[in-house]
Amino acid sequence: MLGYLDRCERFDYDSMKTAVICGSVMASFNVEKFSCERLKEINFEDIKTRFTEFQGLGKFNNMQIS
Repeated sequence: MLGYLDRCERFDYDSMKTAVICGSVMASFNVEKFSCERLKEINFEDIKTRFTEFQGLGKFNNMQIS
């Protein structure tokens, strides 16, 4: 999260939302293996793909609970 905020050099609402998702994306890789081992295996393309997948998780327009 902080890495994203440092890189974009903005602290507005949209930047903060994106930073939270970036932090969640990186954490999701981290839990796939012990400690930080998984982070050694990923590249920027993996991060972008996971980020897109996270974006899809936030779209609940067509969902209903019964």
